[in-house]
Amino acid sequence: MADNRYDLNVVLAEYPRDCRPIGADPAPIVGGFSGSKIWRLETARGPLCLRRWPIEHPTASRLGWIHDLLATTAKHGFALVPLPIPAQSGETFVDHGSHLWELTPWLPGEPDRGRTPRGLTPARRVQAAMMSLAEFHRAVTAIPENESIRGQAIGILRRLVQLDRLQAGGFEQLRRAIEANSWKWQELAERSVAVLRDFTQAAESVVGSARATSGAEVLNRPCIRDIHREHVLFSENEVIGLIDFGAMQVDNVACDIARLMGSMAHDDDQLWQLGLSAYESVHPLSADERVLVRAYDESGVLLSGINWLRWFFIEDRQFDNPVAVLKRFDEITCRLANLVSRKPRQTV
Repeated sequence: MADNRYDLNVVLAEYPRDCRPIGADPAPIVGGFSGSKIWRLETARGPLCLRRWPIEHPTASRLGWIHDLLATTAKHGFALVPLPIPAQSGETFVDHGSHLWELTPWLPGEPDRGRTPRGLTPARRVQAAMMSLAEFHRAVTAIPENESIRGQAIGILRRLVQLDRLQAGGFEQLRRAIEANSWKWQELAERSVAVLRDFTQAAESVVGSARATSGAEVLNRPCIRDIHREHVLFSENEVIGLIDFGAMQVDNVACDIARLMGSMAHDDDQLWQLGLSAYESVHPLSADERVLVRAYDESGVLLSGINWLRWFFIEDRQFDNPVAVLKRFDEITCRLANLVSRKPRQTV
C-alpha cells in the first residue's frame, strides 16, 4: 500500500475483510490541524475513513469514552455522527505503532468554506448548523449516565489559568521564543507582531469579563469543544454530518456555541443573533449561559493566536498544511483586531 510507513496493512488486518481497501492504494489526505492522519478507503462496505490520532491525544481511555458517548447519543436519536466500526477484537480502535487508529464510515457532504465576500457562512447554513449542534447537546442531556457537573464553567476557569500564566511571564517568554526562532517560519513570525500587540491591548479587559462570568453556576456536560465550520458537513443547506470529536471533554455548552458561531459568523452581529435563536429553538439556554457564550468567544479570540504561536515556536509542533495554518491565523488576527476595537485599550 502507499505510505506503508503508516503500517496500514497491519492496522486494517484488525478489521473485518469487507473494511479493507479495494482498487487504488489510498494516500493520506492533507488537512486539519489536530495532528491526525486521514485516509479515504474504498471498500466493499462502502467508503470508509481511517484516522490515525496523534501520539499526544486522545489517550486510549479518553477515546473509548468518546466512542461510547457517540454510540449512546446515536441511540438517543442523533444520527449525524460517524460511529466507529469495531475491530475484530471488539474494541472501537486499534493501538498500533504508538498511535490509536479508528475506522468509521466516510460521511458525504462538504464543509462550508464561506461564500460571501467576507468569508462568512450563509445565514441558512448558520441556522441549520446551530440547530444540529443543539440537537447533539439535547441528545447528550438525555443520556442519564453521562457525566454532568453543576458548578463554574470549566472551560472559562481553564482559560483564566492560562491568561494568568501569560500575564505572569508567559507572554514575555513567548515573545522571546518568536524572536529567537523566527527563521523557522518567517511568515508566521511576521504575522505574530499584530497578534502580540493586540493581545496586550485587549487582555486585561477580556480577563475582567471572563472573571466576572466565572462565578455563575451552570451545568457542565460532554461537549465537542473543537466544533468548527469545517467539521460540519452540508448537502446544500442541510447538515448531514458532524465530524472530529477528539477534543471532547466535559464543559458548558456555551463553549461549543461560541466556537462554532465564531467560525461561521466571525463578528457579524446579525448572523450571531440568527444562530443563537436557531440554537435556542431546539435547546434553550439559561441567562448565565447566554452571557458565557460571549465570554467563551472573546477569550477564545484572545488566546487562539497565542496558542498557535506557542505550539510552533515553543512546543515545536509541525503542521502538514502550513498554508491552511496561515489562513486560519489570518482569520484569528482579523477577529482579534475587531475585539480590540470594541474593548478599552489596556496593557498586560
